[in-house]
Amino acid sequence: MRKNTKTILVIILIPVLTALILTGVFFLRTPVNAVISAEEGNLLPKQLSTPLFSRYRTHVTIYPEVKEGMKHLYSPLAALKAEEAGDVAPDSACWGLSASDSFSLVFMPDRAGRWLAAVDADKKLNTALIYNSENSEERAVAALMPASVILIPYEGYVSFVGAEEIRSTLDGKGVGTIIIPNPSNTVSLLEITPDLALVVSTYYKYAIETGGPAFVVSEDFDAMINSLLEGKEGRVETPYVLSAGKK
Repeated sequence: MRKNTKTILVIILIPVLTALILTGVFFLRTPVNAVISAEEGNLLPKQLSTPLFSRYRTHVTIYPEVKEGMKHLYSPLAALKAEEAGDVAPDSACWGLSASDSFSLVFMPDRAGRWLAAVDADKKLNTALIYNSENSEERAVAALMPASVILIPYEGYVSFVGAEEIRSTLDGKGVGTIIIPNPSNTVSLLEITPDLALVVSTYYKYAIETGGPAFVVSEDFDAMINSLLEGKEGRVETPYVLSAGKK
């Protein structure tokens, strides 16, 4: 009976000790305050959650609330509001602004270059970029794409007839993944391509109703926070990352 009792105690203690160790490691991480605006409150907290293996832990606050004694990473809207009010916290970085004298570290956006993170999303089939040829920013995206990416332009928006034509082209070229910078202009196409892997930006991740995107291109918050903790300063390009979109 004593042997059985010891065995039971060991079985109980192992997960308890493991939980205590993990909890201790979590709270020993360097705290970082992610400051966002109320308008961004429905999306960004999910993106700014603490990674499982990292040297920091994030505390998300809604501007104007900030956590004292920490380094701060401001979202675009929170950064603008803090600048206007003149109350940017010390040891701060921001992303989404092209320039700022209020923050020691500024991650400048690259709205065209961010899509390069999605070029190798499909390891088996071809990838196509479906873009609005009337939009200068989307034309810039197309200009950056390597020769391996199939370029399919449309004008303004994709009609039902245009969607059928694009679908035929996709099938003929063996495309398995489609990159769409602005899905709101391509609803007719999305309705007939649920079998293809869709790549969108973070801003459209929760707006797609036809099955949801397979991949999402977003700011690499982990890389940005690590740069902040390393004491980097000045204006640098925003790092981007491709992640799974569907749960």
